[in-house]
Amino acid sequence: MGRSGSGNHAEEVISFITTTVFTLLFNLMAPTILFIRSPKKVLSSLGTVFLVSLLLLVLTPLGFPYSGEVS
Repeated sequence: MGRSGSGNHAEEVISFITTTVFTLLFNLMAPTILFIRSPKKVLSSLGTVFLVSLLLLVLTPLGFPYSGEVS
């Protein structure tokens, strides 16, 4: 928690931030998805982008920038 100290519960702060960001993003995306003719295509493409980015982070050095190698 840094300068906030240990008096605050970190789990509650992180859950509040996560809930707020999700709510703001969902409020932005829900009308967009509802007005598109083929929401399946949009949701599948968003899911594909998410999975590809997740795989890139896990399977390549992009996700682990700090290593024991000097070079």
